[in-house]
Amino acid sequence: MEAPNTQLHQHHLSPRPEPLTKPSPHKPKGFVSRTWARYVNADNNWIEKQRGILILAALAVAGLSFHSGINPPGGTITNSENGYSLGDAVLTRDMDQFNQFVAYNSLTMVTSLAIVLVLVSGVPLRNKFWMWVLTVATLFAMLCMVATYLHSLSTMAPDG
Repeated sequence: MEAPNTQLHQHHLSPRPEPLTKPSPHKPKGFVSRTWARYVNADNNWIEKQRGILILAALAVAGLSFHSGINPPGGTITNSENGYSLGDAVLTRDMDQFNQFVAYNSLTMVTSLAIVLVLVSGVPLRNKFWMWVLTVATLFAMLCMVATYLHSLSTMAPDG
């Protein structure tokens, strides 16, 4: 009695001899359809891990851009001299530089908050393609943050 159970048990553990999906006998799959199938098929474990990583990165970028918007490079004016108001950014003495800083920083903030909004909204993101789109958006937000950082450094550096 022990031998048939052992054979039955071993049969369930052995790999299948035939593939799970059979290619179409009519036409081999092309590059686009293979790529589409690879990136659209759901792999929930990977998607959930990626979702957590993206939300953490987007929240960190949003927090950093908020902080740099509230505390601009060079600080704020603490005494009202030369016609400037208290609390104005020191960088407003050169409005072109200040406008560039605000543009980079705002783009960073809006992009990262849009990513957070999509990830926490409950929209079903069950395929790799949409997670790839969100990953690219996160990279874009981080590139904007790097541009903000480099711009801040250039405004604080002495001329020449």
